[in-house]
Amino acid sequence: WIESWGEQSSVVQSIRFLESRMQRSMTLEAEITLPTSSPIEDPASLAAIGGLAAFMSAQPALGRATSINDLLGRLNRALHGDDDVHTHVGESMAANAELIEIMALEDPAALGAWLSMDRSSARISVDSTERSYRTSLRALESIAAYVKTRLPEDWSVRLSGEFAITVDWVRDVQRTQFRSFPTSLLLVFLTVAAFFKSLRLAAVAMVPALLPVVV
Repeated sequence: WIESWGEQSSVVQSIRFLESRMQRSMTLEAEITLPTSSPIEDPASLAAIGGLAAFMSAQPALGRATSINDLLGRLNRALHGDDDVHTHVGESMAANAELIEIMALEDPAALGAWLSMDRSSARISVDSTERSYRTSLRALESIAAYVKTRLPEDWSVRLSGEFAITVDWVRDVQRTQFRSFPTSLLLVFLTVAAFFKSLRLAAVAMVPALLPVVV
């Protein structure tokens, strides 16, 4: 409907107004399942998560990404006298394990929103605005290509959230239409041909039947 109405539509402009002054209207969620060979405390694992978050955020249809890295970076900075130089994850597994333990003791709910209890799954959340189906699909395809080529093969990344679900249902509706329209037109053609006992008249009758579909 964004493509149908266009950015100049008063409805679309109203949505853009609210999005710019309040918050984005939907999110894209990425659930990352790590193997035992890549513990979350490993700086390499966190760097890979941060790289995926940065790539997702750089897509035209997406906005700011948030992950466990952001929480660890803020906590690390707080432990170093709020020095912005330390706004990053720990430089060793021990440092990151300590940061996660501190967070688990102080605010387990905040940690639980971004890291599973057994620490085998992490979450990235990216805010987004209403976009056309093509733009959203290209973003998801780019992210899937990044996951396939840049992350370890034994990592599992599942995309969800309203952003991904919307793309899925639009794709399903289109596929259903592509299947149902030819079937319906064939049935109309055969019914008219049987009624008039003429393939020529049935072909002529298909013109008004096809016109709405083409439009």
